[in-house]
Amino acid sequence: MSSRPLPTRIEDALPGRTAAFAILLFVALCWAGTIIAVRATSPEVPPLTGNFWRWAIALMAVLPFTARALIAKRGIVVAHWRDLCLLGFLNMTAFGGLFFLGLAHTQAINGSILLATMTINIVLVSWLFFGVRISRFQICGVAVGFLGILTIVVRGEPSALATLSFGIGDPMLWIGTIFYAFYSTNLKRAPPELTPTELMAVLCAVGTIACLPLFLLEAVVLGRAADWTPGAMAGVGFIALFPSLIAQILWVAGVARVGANTAGYFVYTVPAFGTLMAIAFLGEEPQWYHVVGIVLVFVGIYAATSRAERRQTG
Repeated sequence: MSSRPLPTRIEDALPGRTAAFAILLFVALCWAGTIIAVRATSPEVPPLTGNFWRWAIALMAVLPFTARALIAKRGIVVAHWRDLCLLGFLNMTAFGGLFFLGLAHTQAINGSILLATMTINIVLVSWLFFGVRISRFQICGVAVGFLGILTIVVRGEPSALATLSFGIGDPMLWIGTIFYAFYSTNLKRAPPELTPTELMAVLCAVGTIACLPLFLLEAVVLGRAADWTPGAMAGVGFIALFPSLIAQILWVAGVARVGANTAGYFVYTVPAFGTLMAIAFLGEEPQWYHVVGIVLVFVGIYAATSRAERRQTG
């Protein structure tokens, strides 16, 4: 049996694009459970409290695997502290805080649509700020995938879009996805000497420190203390270990191997996986629009990623 830590073995399981795609699908599966878990725990756990504790718990979970290496690499961490603080702010504080706040003040259907815009935002940020060229074929893939998302969330009835109501949570979620797009496209600024697990330990530390004042503001000044029921603790624990720690480590590794644009296409599968989870675990009956929407999502991903792969290998 290998003596290397489990996170290191997980990172090494991404040697090529096919393996990276499979892992990115697992990341999307983890993130699909996030919306359900956040919505389920929101009555007991205020949003900024939940965001603080997910990074604090993730930090405590990852430190045993990374503390010794980070002590040895402390010079690298100090030399790149500005970039690391930027990445931690963009993901853990800005995206994480707005994501939790937004989900507490919007409908689940709105959340699915707005989360799917992350793919579009990553493509736009890459193009506008980093000069990454995007082919027409890739644009068509993004459009087809987004059509698949809309097909699922409006249940095959376009008229349902007219019935959507928008509140304060919707711009929060959308702005949060822009922050995550900048995070994903700026991951190249992370020091290459740090493994994805070591990088995530540093970013979790940054996020825990940066989110602490917001947590205290919510809990002490505003008097919104959490009610730590067993269900609330289980929900926050799940969010901390799977979507926040494991999925984020794998996202970093996936972006390093296939690029932010290609990795971003897989965000489209989050609502699709959410639909499959509802059918499997909540007893929802499968409908034609589920099938059509999921097929469109994967057709869009295939169209975008296959052309990108041919251009890279050609």
